[in-house]
Amino acid sequence: MKKILFMMVAVAMMSACTKIDPTAHECQVATWPHFCKAAITYTFDDGLENQFTTAVPLLDNYDIKATFFPILKDFENWDALAQISGNGHEIGSHTFNHISLSAASADEADNEFATSVETIEKYTDGEKCITMAYPYCVTCDTTITMKHFIGARVCDRRIEPPTPESYYHISSFCIGTESDFKSAQSVIDLFDETRRKSGWCVLLIHEIDNGTGYSPYSSVALDSTLAYVANNKEDFCTETFANLVKYSKERDNVEIELVNQKDDFVSIQVGTSLDKTIYNMPITICRPMPEGWNSARVDGANTYEITDDGMIVADIIPDGRTMDIYRED
Repeated sequence: MKKILFMMVAVAMMSACTKIDPTAHECQVATWPHFCKAAITYTFDDGLENQFTTAVPLLDNYDIKATFFPILKDFENWDALAQISGNGHEIGSHTFNHISLSAASADEADNEFATSVETIEKYTDGEKCITMAYPYCVTCDTTITMKHFIGARVCDRRIEPPTPESYYHISSFCIGTESDFKSAQSVIDLFDETRRKSGWCVLLIHEIDNGTGYSPYSSVALDSTLAYVANNKEDFCTETFANLVKYSKERDNVEIELVNQKDDFVSIQVGTSLDKTIYNMPITICRPMPEGWNSARVDGANTYEITDDGMIVADIIPDGRTMDIYRED
């Protein structure tokens, strides 16, 4: 059996896979879902009221999923949190008491993480809480963070490459009145730079409009940025923080194995060595139809399409399942 192992660490390989190569003879793995050129994540801190009443309807209007990191101490709007979680938005940890972790002992940090995870999962019908945002962007011992989460966000004003240097120090850009990104155009320019770099841009948003929270950002500007990425879907993948952490790790770990091939049938197995109970984000792969085929049907993939160049493009969860391709002509 032929085993194709993709350990996508070279920059050249990364950039090559931001688009489909119709001349390739083997499987290709997309740098970002759907062979988009770049990735965008909207994150919202502190659980402020205007996030739920104003930002969420805008996000839902464009079918864009975001990540929310609420302060849980004295939080009361659990129904709203449960509702947005049920609609596909992510609820991550911002600790329970929003403490500065630099002053916390190892036991205190561990307890903050554990309590926040337990509380969030209680109010979101058991939806896993697997990422966090450091309060005040102040980190702690990474080994403690790793016990509870698959990734963590800081605020270093840096576009991340497809494989971050550390999944526990993923950077973000704070936007709003207290930042250099006050307008829609300034954020759109940031998106364009992210596209040029084939990178990942994480936005950090606190208050919306005229609330009392930190660094308010206009809902009109927010709507403009959402419209921009929605109108450029082929270029920008917009996903939750957790889903893009999953995708990046899966992509770099994936093994694609040809398990059967006949004149009218091809079967490939797609898997990783990662924890299947957590890493369940579909990755995008493509391969050419075998020579002489004019059409095909695919079983086992979440979604698939066949391009005009005869490439089979599929989204599949890399949990060891097989993708079976049948000749249809």
